[in-house]
Amino acid sequence: YVCHGVPSGDFCLCNEGQFGFGCSQSLGAPTFKKTGTIPAGQAFTLTGTDGFAIRFPPGLFKFDQAISVSVYNSSNLVLSSPSGVSFTPLGPVILFSPAGLKFEKAVNISIPYDPAKIPSGYLAA
Repeated sequence: YVCHGVPSGDFCLCNEGQFGFGCSQSLGAPTFKKTGTIPAGQAFTLTGTDGFAIRFPPGLFKFDQAISVSVYNSSNLVLSSPSGVSFTPLGPVILFSPAGLKFEKAVNISIPYDPAKIPSGYLAA
């Protein structure tokens, strides 16, 4: 097992633009990136050009929170686990930062996906 990111105990923390097991794949440049501050106690909605939307409810953070949201095209990713199970990305990869960011409430994320990529016998959920 090789960590191409930052080793942290039993985990491998990916740097921005890295993805996959051991952070072994590059996502390239984000197709959308937004950085700003969400005021404590206020609702906020972020929509992107790729058809995704993120709805932050009021009371999400106890204090004003700087946040960055990056959206990456996943069409070139080949995802597999150490056990050899492979995964097919159905939509973009969305990364939030700073690392370790915790939400006080549920965030609603709408992600576009290509239904043609869903394997036979499976349903979108």
